[in-house]
Amino acid sequence: MAQNDTGIYKLDGGGWGFRYTISVDGKRKDVKRVRDANGNPMKTKRSAILARAEAIKEEQTPKAKQISRKTAKEVYEEYCGNGRKDRAYRTKQKQDSLWNNHLCAKYGKRFVDEITAAEVNDYLSDLYYVEGFSYQYTESFLKMFYLIFGQAYSRNYLEVDE
Repeated sequence: MAQNDTGIYKLDGGGWGFRYTISVDGKRKDVKRVRDANGNPMKTKRSAILARAEAIKEEQTPKAKQISRKTAKEVYEEYCGNGRKDRAYRTKQKQDSLWNNHLCAKYGKRFVDEITAAEVNDYLSDLYYVEGFSYQYTESFLKMFYLIFGQAYSRNYLEVDE
């Protein structure tokens, strides 16, 4: 079986390297390596050929992160079950109170990835300026949003760009 040794070259020290050019999202990407995927130097021509083929295959394989959609209520319940074992009793009470009395009715049935930052900003502004809640109390709502979005992000319910 003939192997494709295009882009394979010998280094001055006796090792081997490879290079290739690939188009990613319409942009040209030039890659040049002297180590394999594990970080080891390539000592033979065959290992360089195999490493090049593996690198090209990995570049061409789409890296799709599995994102599952969850509602804010599901994320909060998951947090309550798994993420707050080390929290103080009063902290848990305050979180539950904010969630049950304010946030669940408005955001509980909505998917986390469809709640925008502008919407959260408007909600917090409304609490502070219109409803007249104190700054500290309004800040606790912000902390709840951080908690929900942080939990959703760490569990892959939100994309990085969101």
